[in-house]
Amino acid sequence: MPAIKLTTVVVAPNSTFNQFWHGFTNRQAVSFSVVVSGGSAPGVPNPLGRVRFTSDETLRHVDGTIGRFIFITNRAPFNPAIVDILAQIDSF
Repeated sequence: MPAIKLTTVVVAPNSTFNQFWHGFTNRQAVSFSVVVSGGSAPGVPNPLGRVRFTSDETLRHVDGTIGRFIFITNRAPFNPAIVDILAQIDSF
C-alpha cells in the first residue's frame, strides 16, 4: 500500500512538534515517515532541512482506537523546517 500524506507542519528552529495520531483499528499496522525541506529565513542563504523524527509510544485512545505519538525536532539552528508527515497503513 502506498504512503499517504497526513499533513504538513512548519517547525521553528531548535523546536519540537509533537502530535498524537489515533483512529487506527486493532488490525492495522502503521508506519510513519517524513519528508523535510529547509524553510527560508533572513540571513540564511542555504536553508538546512534537518530533523529528528521519532514515533515511539502506542496506546489505546479513549474512543477505543489505537493511537501513536510522533515527535519532530528541527535540528537546524537558524531556519524553520517544512515537514510532510506520511503514513503507510497495512491491514492484517
